[in-house]
Amino acid sequence: MQLTTCLKNNLFAIITISSLLICGCNTTPQKPVELTPSQIKVQAGKSSFQNGEYGAAERSFLDPSIWHGEKELQIESLKYLAFIYCVTDRVTLCRHSFYKALQLNPTFELTPAESTHPLWGPEFVVAQSGLKGN
Repeated sequence: MQLTTCLKNNLFAIITISSLLICGCNTTPQKPVELTPSQIKVQAGKSSFQNGEYGAAERSFLDPSIWHGEKELQIESLKYLAFIYCVTDRVTLCRHSFYKALQLNPTFELTPAESTHPLWGPEFVVAQSGLKGN
């Protein structure tokens, strides 16, 4: 009797595991997501920015493919350009980049960490007030 119970339990376990494995397997290979040229440039710019390569990042974010593409990528590029300009002590360009991003999307906001940054946080506030003043 114990042997029968043990066999039933093992058989139940094998069936359960097999079912999970079969259901969890994806039989069709996933096609990798192809990025657009503007998405590639934005990713390259972000990578360069994170590595402190501000010149390379700026060139990536100014690539024409971005400015003929999606508005969201333009806004993201303007945000990073503002960061670059603030870090490289080009405050007017920093503020102007934020202002242009806000013109494209008046509800554009920085993350809490970004908005409290001592270099670009205050410049974003100035750009916001400039937009409201128009």
